[in-house]
Amino acid sequence: LSALEYLDLSHNEKVTGEIPVEFANMWSLLELNLENNSLNGSLSEQFGSWEKMKILNLRNNLLSGSLPSFRNLFNLEVLDLSHNFLGGEIPAGILPTES
Repeated sequence: LSALEYLDLSHNEKVTGEIPVEFANMWSLLELNLENNSLNGSLSEQFGSWEKMKILNLRNNLLSGSLPSFRNLFNLEVLDLSHNFLGGEIPAGILPTES
């Protein structure tokens, strides 16, 4: 699955538990949609390393803890973490930078 570009497991009542850390090794992912599930736990710092990721949708789950730095999400166009229980400061890695 290392060449997988799109993964959509959204709207599945039986998708529960933590997001598998192995997802962070899917370097080719352009879009990951896990919205409207019952995923819990925190977001590992490893999830900030998807350099090709354009769309990351984790909306409406039970995720908690601090946000990772998202320092290497250079191509990110859409990030939806709404309707979770995440806290802390907004990481500088997802804020726009001046050219």
